[in-house]
Amino acid sequence: MTRQKSFTQKIIYLVVIGVLLGPLYWLGSPGGTLTWLRDEAGLTESDFGEIDPAGSTVKLATFGLRGVAIALLWHRCQEFEKKKDWNNVVATAYQLTTLEPHFTTIWEFQGWKLAYNASAEFDDYRERYRWVIRGIDYLIQGVEYNRKAPKLCKATGWTISQKVGIADENIQYRRLLREDDAFGDRHDCTQPHERDNWMLGRRWYAMGENLVINGESIGKESDFIFFSHARLNLFNYATWMRKDGCGRDGSGSEPIFGDRTINAWDEAGKEWLEFGQTAYSTAIPEDGSLNMRPGIKAHVTTLEKADEIRADEKKLLDELKGIVPGLFEQLHVDRWKELAETPGEQGVLLELLQNAEQGGEEEYTIIRAWLEENEPDWQERLQADRDTLYPRDVVEFKKIPILLMGETQRDIVNKTEGEVGQVRSRAMAMLKVGPRVLMQEIQEANIPQERKQRARSIVQEIESAETAAQFRMSNMYRDILNYEYRFREVDVEKTDEADRARELRHKGRVAFYKNELKESIRYWIEAMTAWDELFEKPGFDDIPENAVFIREIIDIVEKFVILLERDPDRQIFPENTPMQSMIQARINQENNPKMAFDALEYAQKEFERGEFEEAEKHVEIVLARLDGINRSIEFMKLAPVPEIRDKMIEAFALYVECLRKRNALVPQAAPLKSFVELMLKYDPLLDQAAADMQPGILLLQEKKGPEAQAAFDNAIEAWAKLLQKYPIIWLDRQLSAYAEAAELAAVYAEALKLQEKTIPEDFLLKPFLN
Repeated sequence: MTRQKSFTQKIIYLVVIGVLLGPLYWLGSPGGTLTWLRDEAGLTESDFGEIDPAGSTVKLATFGLRGVAIALLWHRCQEFEKKKDWNNVVATAYQLTTLEPHFTTIWEFQGWKLAYNASAEFDDYRERYRWVIRGIDYLIQGVEYNRKAPKLCKATGWTISQKVGIADENIQYRRLLREDDAFGDRHDCTQPHERDNWMLGRRWYAMGENLVINGESIGKESDFIFFSHARLNLFNYATWMRKDGCGRDGSGSEPIFGDRTINAWDEAGKEWLEFGQTAYSTAIPEDGSLNMRPGIKAHVTTLEKADEIRADEKKLLDELKGIVPGLFEQLHVDRWKELAETPGEQGVLLELLQNAEQGGEEEYTIIRAWLEENEPDWQERLQADRDTLYPRDVVEFKKIPILLMGETQRDIVNKTEGEVGQVRSRAMAMLKVGPRVLMQEIQEANIPQERKQRARSIVQEIESAETAAQFRMSNMYRDILNYEYRFREVDVEKTDEADRARELRHKGRVAFYKNELKESIRYWIEAMTAWDELFEKPGFDDIPENAVFIREIIDIVEKFVILLERDPDRQIFPENTPMQSMIQARINQENNPKMAFDALEYAQKEFERGEFEEAEKHVEIVLARLDGINRSIEFMKLAPVPEIRDKMIEAFALYVECLRKRNALVPQAAPLKSFVELMLKYDPLLDQAAADMQPGILLLQEKKGPEAQAAFDNAIEAWAKLLQKYPIIWLDRQLSAYAEAAELAAVYAEALKLQEKTIPEDFLLKPFLN
């Protein structure tokens, strides 16, 4: 009975199994549900069964504890990383992704660890490169498992582009990638020029973009940021063509200059413009909330939209102003007259009105024109009007340069300036005539009703909430992506001057590595000269004032400093070194030397009045400030900008004169002392003085006393200028210039002795005879 029951159960089990196999076969057959799901996920048969079936994590996963298994593997991965056991990190990472192949964060995070963290642990750049490639391979495999994950495609493109392209070893990495045939065979880029990291990165960026275009989500990331990466790669590609070559039709490592590079920049600019004209989602909800939610649409706009709105608004405003000719101007004049009712409110606008001649806000141009016609002495009157806002003690404090003010004085002045600023803000707001105000005034005018209606329509168009949002979103992303700068960069880099400057710089670097120092310096100066030629061209004179370009190009000066320091014959900048306008702009933007110059002028006046103690105290503050500039900017120690160099020498000269008044020596650690001594060493005046002395020495050897004295007088004239410029020579016997002055004094005395004359009491160099 028991055997019969067991046999019956087996028959039932077999029947049930057979019944279940039918649906399973149908689900897994071509066209079945499982096949459809597998195709939808982009999986293949080779994607299964790649994990050790005997592993503990598989046992956990088998019993429904997949989450526990993944957590265990993640912990192991971290432990291996702590031990720098990167091979086991890789093995564990692959087990992780085999258990959970569609958790894209794992692929991104582990790929980043291998390419960035693991590679940094090795000394040999070739071994570092191999780990970078392992990370890239890992990411690419993640893309193969997740063919509808645009953010994983972007992570892959980013690592190929950025890790290879901007690492410290970027030159070596780019070369190794071009030579890596195994990588090319694995990823269908068999030709060396196809393995330029910037263009190869675009391939994966494009895959991600296509997925987004076809409806795949990138979460909370903006389309503008996501789609910008591939376009920015074109700028980097054009840049690197001039660094190590590898254009699309070549595999060499020599830089490329001329038409091919210029065309690459042109292509980058065209694609950037196309990008700016394409509408993208901003990932910012239209309803003004902070987070995207289901059913809520995001703002969609273009980068070019801001310019379009500005142009449309200008046309509308011009039309609005033309409805009642002259009304717009009269409203400003009326408001200007109202400002006169409160003391100081017209005066605080003085600078704005003075600058209106060079262009500016329309209201100030209108008022200035009216003042020029009706009030010739308006500048003097407004100056007096503004002075009424400052108490007498503040007026006295403001005569002191801000660098020399005491803390209490500065606080009082700052407080008053804040109050004056509030008055200025009120006056500016009062003078402003917006579209709505103008429209309201038009409604009171004696004009046809349809023109009044048109004024209302214009204001509604200008104030449209949708237009305002479009403008705000467009402007925001233009700023984030530095949109305008990229076009300016293309304008610059497409010029022959920029191309020549880049080529000359390359030749200078090659000469430097060949230890041809003089030749390298010559190329470097020619490269800087080419930049200067560009800055002087119409349409490019704004470049030295552009902060981004200053950062991009100024490093050529910093490298030039290195060359000069290694040249035994030249340790300061030649007098007429190019690119001084850009260097000056850099210093002005970052250090504001005018504060020190104003304080120096103040201290000089104190010295002239005989206030030597105050002058010394104040010039010490000036020296500290100038020394800070000198230390903060590497190339300043070699004085490339004559204006700043001369002010530093002038300040130190005043300091020395103050010390001489009390018979004190110059402290060895005095600010700018070593700088001034370097400038003295290479000053052409010193060479001139030495040259003027030589004829006198020859005449002295011939015992021609009067003739020698006359020749020495010429040298003494040069020394008078030197001692005025560098009074430290009087006090520092260690200077070679002191010895030269003493030598001239001695030979002059000898020339007088031949004539049986004595040294005059007012002889300039008499102190050097002691």
